[in-house]
Amino acid sequence: MILFAFMLTGSYINAQDYRFGKVSVEEVAQKKHPVDSDAHAAILYREYKTDFQYAEDDGFYLMTEVFERVKIYDKEGFDWANKAVELYQTAGSQDEELTGLKGYTYSLDSNGKLEETKLKRDGIFDEEVSKYMELKKFTMPNVSEGCVIEYQYTIKSPFYSNIDAFRFQERIPVEKSEMRFVSPEYFSFKTHSRGWIPFKILTEGKTRTMTYRYTVPANPGTRGGRAVASTQTTDVTFKEDVYTVSMENIPGVKEEKYAGNIDNFMSSLKFELSYTKFPSSNIDSYTTNWEAVSKSIYDSPSFGDQLSTKNFFKKDIDALLSGISNPKTKMIKIFEFVKAKMAWNGYTGFYANEGVKDAYKKGTGNVGDINLMLTAMLRYAGLNANPVLISTKNHGVPIFPTRNGFNYVIAGVEIPNGVLLLDASDTFSEVGVLSEKLLNWQGRIIREEGSSAWVPLVPTKPATESIMLSNAKF
Repeated sequence: MILFAFMLTGSYINAQDYRFGKVSVEEVAQKKHPVDSDAHAAILYREYKTDFQYAEDDGFYLMTEVFERVKIYDKEGFDWANKAVELYQTAGSQDEELTGLKGYTYSLDSNGKLEETKLKRDGIFDEEVSKYMELKKFTMPNVSEGCVIEYQYTIKSPFYSNIDAFRFQERIPVEKSEMRFVSPEYFSFKTHSRGWIPFKILTEGKTRTMTYRYTVPANPGTRGGRAVASTQTTDVTFKEDVYTVSMENIPGVKEEKYAGNIDNFMSSLKFELSYTKFPSSNIDSYTTNWEAVSKSIYDSPSFGDQLSTKNFFKKDIDALLSGISNPKTKMIKIFEFVKAKMAWNGYTGFYANEGVKDAYKKGTGNVGDINLMLTAMLRYAGLNANPVLISTKNHGVPIFPTRNGFNYVIAGVEIPNGVLLLDASDTFSEVGVLSEKLLNWQGRIIREEGSSAWVPLVPTKPATESIMLSNAKF
């Protein structure tokens, strides 16, 4: 019976038209998913297309087209009509951009004919998560039980050394998912697959000719020279590697107790930049190790420099620790002081956003501001304190060395028999007891002299709560 259902699903998929705007009456009229009758929604089609473009000012950059069509069966599936796209930002001019967003919601009128409602500007929102992250959010209009939504957009990104994973599986069924990734010969990538459903990565080579536009500067000082700069073009021919993945009938991953972040078990593909080799240039290697990643983070002005700033808190900490010599008491006093002094603004991240000095004055900051400040204060008190990088459960497990494998930082105080972990951004946290969202694999402690090491995040002893009951009658 199950095999027959899958056969029917396969026939239905082959008959579907996956071009944008070609939603059928049959798709909207479908009452339940043909295989997973409990599904509240299903992704009918998901497509990624990524290639490299070149501009004189920007150099090479990535262009990724995303197209998705989703069936919503009931009210519990309405959340799938809301989308949030992460866009990485830098302190410079090179940021990720989302363009070409368009979408429609399809439903049936009383006569069984298709009605479409267009996504408008009032359904699109921008949210600043931190100095390094923005969200482009949109909510599809006129969502109702049985409707089909579809949307498409393009992301322009200069960050080809850190490419987001391509996801093929979700918590709901995915009927068809396709990916196409095209890379010029100047870039060498490693691939890392994840998930319990295997998939095949097909590779092939092709030749591409690209028109390269460049500026010739003015040079009026020579005979026959140019009085003004001019723009010229030339054609460049090079080879490209083409990676494709196509999957069908992908079951949804069900939530299970104690399973942690189920995203870690979903089928996906990650491209890791190994090296670049441009014409007439040396090889630049990007494949690295965790020591190098840790050092690059520590050397950032928004990280390591924050740990050496102490003049703004010296007076307060000196008064707080007056007459105290016990290291453990100092640690607890400082920890409780920072928790009471600072309010978390809801933003994560391992870099300081406000900067610890400004955050201290304001009494608020992101996770990086608060816990780097805590680390600096603990060091000032003479404790062997260092920052500990973490990837939260909803961020996944860092598969290979990359700065974006982490999204959180806490303080770690090294003692003879281990490391005591502290998170002052969480008002309810205790020394050595982290919130559940942080108990994900291991953290990476980065020491001041440059070394780093893995630190277990699971508590060495369970938290306990004692309750005394009395049978006295009232």
